[in-house]
Amino acid sequence: MKKINFAKQKNIFSKKSTSKSLFSFDLKKITLCFATAAVSVFTLSFSSCSLFTSFKDTKITDYLNQQSTEIKIVDAEFSNSFPLDKDKVISIPSDSDYTIKYLIQNPDGLKIDSTVTNNSDESVSSLLVPYTYEITEDNNYVNVTLTKEMLKLMEKGGDISPVVLIAAESYGYDIDPYTYAFRANSPPPVVEGACLMIDTSYAREQTSSAAASKGRYVLCLNLPEEVFDSNGIHNDLNKIYITGINAAYTKGVPLDIDTENKTWNTNALPSSYSTGLVKNSYNGTAAVTFSPKKYPVYILTSTYSSKSDTQEYTITLEDTKGLKSTVNLNTQSCQLKPVTANVEEGKTYQLLDSAKYYTAILKAPTSCVGVAVPTSIEDVDVYYRLYIMENKKYTLLSQGNVTDSYSSNLTEGYYKIEAYAHKEGYVDSELSTWSFIVGNIDDVSISIETTWDVSFEMTLTPLILSQYKISTNHTLTLSISAKDKNGTALTDEEFAALGITDVSLKLYDRDTQYIPATESDNDYALDVPLYIQADTYTVSASLIYKETIYTGNFSISVVE
Repeated sequence: MKKINFAKQKNIFSKKSTSKSLFSFDLKKITLCFATAAVSVFTLSFSSCSLFTSFKDTKITDYLNQQSTEIKIVDAEFSNSFPLDKDKVISIPSDSDYTIKYLIQNPDGLKIDSTVTNNSDESVSSLLVPYTYEITEDNNYVNVTLTKEMLKLMEKGGDISPVVLIAAESYGYDIDPYTYAFRANSPPPVVEGACLMIDTSYAREQTSSAAASKGRYVLCLNLPEEVFDSNGIHNDLNKIYITGINAAYTKGVPLDIDTENKTWNTNALPSSYSTGLVKNSYNGTAAVTFSPKKYPVYILTSTYSSKSDTQEYTITLEDTKGLKSTVNLNTQSCQLKPVTANVEEGKTYQLLDSAKYYTAILKAPTSCVGVAVPTSIEDVDVYYRLYIMENKKYTLLSQGNVTDSYSSNLTEGYYKIEAYAHKEGYVDSELSTWSFIVGNIDDVSISIETTWDVSFEMTLTPLILSQYKISTNHTLTLSISAKDKNGTALTDEEFAALGITDVSLKLYDRDTQYIPATESDNDYALDVPLYIQADTYTVSASLIYKETIYTGNFSISVVE
């Protein structure tokens, strides 16, 4: 987009104009000047007043008329609420397109035209359309929409301030350009799975002078994986603040994130704990076991456990621009139940002829784990990460958090969703993951073989089940193989040379997947380490060939 030199910019409608700067004086001074002229009329000429010396060809009525009809931008409005960073600058996240509405003072309702540039124009020149703008039909607003692609490119505090220049038809004055400072920056993600456990090695006996306890509290949490992504938008995380431990944590300690080596400040935030931890038994059946992910943190507190203890802890992450995310919990916090979804692991959701997408829906829980008499919990947030298969690997498509439920319209593709529930004062739910397919997937011809050399030729078509009978008292081995145009079976080496990737074979008994005790050396085989019983089992098979997903389900009926 061509930049405008505002110093030379004229009225967009090319009308003759008189510079507004000619009248940049105070009305009180005008009154004083008239008073001076009145009392000095016999000794001073009219030109002795500086006002009329400078603007002798301008009528004061023209000035007053301009004040009553002046056109200018007076405010910028949003439909969303955005945080301020440490410099008090509004920070806009990159999870969506966002529109800024610039309010025009236009008392006579004149037709408005506009030109918009942006302080980031040079930095976002690689984007075809980084932002758009339009005048509303009532000529009262200029709507500027910043695309999420632009916002993501300028993440971590880039200046994305629009500069809006307007002109009005038949308006005889230039209008100063209007700008308001904005930055592109998404708030940090929250720490995940934060909970309190007890280290029993610090237990105090009943006979001690102090009250007995079962040990000291250990604050456990997971640093978000996103902050270690060198190409991500959250690797600018700077400090962590924790209240309830000691003054050093309250003041904040540096995280020292190293995205290349995937390390952090483990001196202040240990990544392991040598002694055994137990549940906070004072929480009864609602007691929580910490689930460590890739980047766990364990901090031993000085607080001894107590049945009546309601010790509060606040964990805050801060990025370099001062944006923050906060998690609160206490010694009595219970854990939210998992997020639920209308998709299932490994399933295919076909699109009918009239459908362009499938809507995946996640719903937040309304109760806790292990609570005998659950009470309904409202306003629970769903934190989600949506991935799509691109170039044979999952790529992050969208992430964020919403209250109560999240939905996304998905076109054809291979998807994965990760989600957990979060609410202040509660322990996060366990992370739930769903991998599934959307679309009308091509058929693939494969061979299903058993260890006793009985082969079955079949074509896998999604959602169509074929029945097979095999004998019991055998360990079942399934393998995928292909045939050439002449019907000759390919070897595993020839099969692999085709460029087939992400081969997956899974055996299910109802909704329960059988997982071998040891991983097979053969990527195309599934060894089930058990003697299968007389029943019907579901087998899910999938692979990727030339960037096309081939998948399907069939069932095996086992008889005596």
